[in-house]
Amino acid sequence: MKDKRALHAHFTAAMDAYALPKRRKAVLLAVSGGGDSMGLVALALNWRAGLPNPPPITALVVDHGLRQDSDNEAAEVVAILQARGVAAEAVRVASKRPTAGVSVWARQQRYALLRDAAMRQNAVIITAHHQDDQLETIEMRLGRGSGLRGLRGMAAEANHLGVALLRPCLGLTRDELANVARDAGLPITHDPSNYDTRFLRPKLRRDRILRNQAGVRDAQILRLGDLATRLMARVDAVLWQSAWVEINHFGFAHLSSQALGHRGFALMAGQVLARMHAKPYPPNDDALARLAERLRGGHDATLGGCEWRLGGRLKDKNILICREAEATPMLLENGKGVFDRRWRINYGGAVVVEPIGARRFAEIKRILGDHAGFTGIPARAFYTMPVLRAPKGKIFTDKSRLILDDGTLFPHLIRTSTTKAGDAAGRWRTDDRIASFIGFCTERLALSESDGT
Repeated sequence: MKDKRALHAHFTAAMDAYALPKRRKAVLLAVSGGGDSMGLVALALNWRAGLPNPPPITALVVDHGLRQDSDNEAAEVVAILQARGVAAEAVRVASKRPTAGVSVWARQQRYALLRDAAMRQNAVIITAHHQDDQLETIEMRLGRGSGLRGLRGMAAEANHLGVALLRPCLGLTRDELANVARDAGLPITHDPSNYDTRFLRPKLRRDRILRNQAGVRDAQILRLGDLATRLMARVDAVLWQSAWVEINHFGFAHLSSQALGHRGFALMAGQVLARMHAKPYPPNDDALARLAERLRGGHDATLGGCEWRLGGRLKDKNILICREAEATPMLLENGKGVFDRRWRINYGGAVVVEPIGARRFAEIKRILGDHAGFTGIPARAFYTMPVLRAPKGKIFTDKSRLILDDGTLFPHLIRTSTTKAGDAAGRWRTDDRIASFIGFCTERLALSESDGT
């Protein structure tokens, strides 16, 4: 077990590798009050103290509502964090607990809340996932028959639906994080579900001693994960050097029909879906095999939150992949939120957000003409862009942006001076802050009636 100085040095080195000050992003800590996350808080505060221009650090405490008095527990954790100078907030899960699959439901709800908070704050999410979590993840995937991609375990840096997700504690153990928290004087709460062997992770922890006694050591499993990571990195490098895949920064992709007969189709399709950020978890190999079979049969398909349509614009890349549109309009009471898991909305008041769709796009296309910022983009990629609608029949007063015939606001274009009489395209230009649909660019977009930021 590492001593305290070594633990802080390990965390600082991991954070330096992310180059967060250069990214100029806020840091959002996922905190539950357990030894893992309180250790993360202690490490993060020590790291911040050593920076000349540290990024702001906030914390989100998610109350799943799974235990009686859980709201008070979350409030206590928030108070502890605030006393240490960390801006913290407790958020309760709104959806109803399912009768089965509680662990999966809780994780999905937790990440959805973290992602939305991170997008509002333009922050990266940092979790307290550690070496013991990594062991359990690889074991779980082994039990489910995962291939090499799954056996890589958790990545130190990932992208969760357009938000950077960092795990700087993967090289530390559960006990080491708890000791850091105790050394810093941070109290630790204990969740009884962590010891309930009806759930898979606690069961794996219980069986871990027996596994080690049988000769399957923790170090061996970690080496397996490292091997899978290195092998898949080489496979992915080869796939992306292929001319068969082309991903556009506006959030659509072309895939050559030749890939349908290639053994690497599942890998290519899985990577495309990962870049599109439509769903938090990729489809399994069986679903990808059924996708290939349907496309080979000449039929369009939907999978992973995306449409797969034959007959794309480029003859040698004739499968067009676009996001499915978010069908349900979203009312943002305070003008702030995340639409379709990728667009960060920051408007000056209450607003309804909904997809453009085909009818509005026809109007926009007529106005845009050959606008340089949108030339060559398939219409279906536009269908899923957001427009803003004033609630309760009100009308937008901001005339600096494009107001459509039905009163909705297309905030991606701002008005400029007319370059010459009758030049419709010259009256508008693309906002420099327009985001692409791809996750690593999503954070750049914020829509505001007042200043466009």
